[in-house]
Amino acid sequence: MSVAIRSAKPDDATAIARLHALTHRATYAPLIDGPYEAPSPSRRLAEWQAALAGSGLTLVAVEGDRIVGFGHAEGDRIEPLHVDPAYHRHGIGRALMRDLLDGLQARAVSSAIFNVFARNAKAIAFYEALGARRTGTETMTDAPVPYLDFVYEIETGLGSLRPASFHAPRKHAAPR
Repeated sequence: MSVAIRSAKPDDATAIARLHALTHRATYAPLIDGPYEAPSPSRRLAEWQAALAGSGLTLVAVEGDRIVGFGHAEGDRIEPLHVDPAYHRHGIGRALMRDLLDGLQARAVSSAIFNVFARNAKAIAFYEALGARRTGTETMTDAPVPYLDFVYEIETGLGSLRPASFHAPRKHAAPR
């Protein structure tokens, strides 16, 4: 498997929106009590078109022409970071987080904040293994049923996210 991390381009919006829908359903449907209501594909596409037109930092993990992961940061907030479930446990999430943190550090951001669904034990373990620390909780009311998120903070520029054995090459497009 040869996966590269690069800056997202505006024409990536459709592929990111599709992957976001797939990863959201795969991650959250099993964790939610009651019916799962996914955001509509048109809403996801509009969100990603706006994000890619903005001043935030969006990175994608690609295998060939296929986007298999993505991460987005705006200011000091990282949200979201998702990897296709078929590509879990290959270092892609770690690479995306590493490069997002490097990008934020280059923008003079010393630490990043993000939320994690309190029932998402896999994501909690992933972020805590990277050195993120829980700083609080937040009750989210943007869904049919309110839910609890843990709020995390992680320093940018963490050398520990750069293992010598990392196998996905870094390929970033020049900033636009």
